[in-house]
Amino acid sequence: MRRPLRRLSRAPPWLQAGWTGAKSAWIQQLRLQHPGLGAALVLLKTWAQRRQVYGQSVGFPSGLGFNCLGLFAVQQSLPQVGLVEVPDFAPEAKAWHQEDLSAVPSLVTRIFRFYAEDFDWHSELVSIRLARRSAKAARGDVRVLAIEDPVETYLDLARPYMNQARSELLRREMCAAAASLGSGSWEGFQ
Repeated sequence: MRRPLRRLSRAPPWLQAGWTGAKSAWIQQLRLQHPGLGAALVLLKTWAQRRQVYGQSVGFPSGLGFNCLGLFAVQQSLPQVGLVEVPDFAPEAKAWHQEDLSAVPSLVTRIFRFYAEDFDWHSELVSIRLARRSAKAARGDVRVLAIEDPVETYLDLARPYMNQARSELLRREMCAAAASLGSGSWEGFQ
């Protein structure tokens, strides 16, 4: 029979909300810091699905992983999209607003250019929590993309599902997309 290690008179806020609630709320807070960022993240995930480099069941990052990839790239090039405190629960409801879509092309181009030209896939960690470039821990295969879970920081959102070949495929796809966007072509993004 399983017994709890300790009894709590009241569950902590993060457990009441659930890890997913905290992660979603934090990402939502970051998305609201820049016009068009939400749409850019949706476009990134849609691109990944179309290129078949999306989803843990096929060995690639999940939606949360791709949100972290997009947010981290934007944090590196736009300092105003920085850290926000991990909320205890989902943020208060705000009035609905229409997103400014004029910034989306620039944001999407920044994201792909960052991973094609600046990011070191072998030695760097994607961490929206730190919002700065840092070395990844030398666990397992260091040639595989590493994405830190923003709440459960001991978890990697990519490495358990990816191997070196899939990590390299994702890198090549991002490089090809960056080259396409750099030449002004949005083929594959419609």
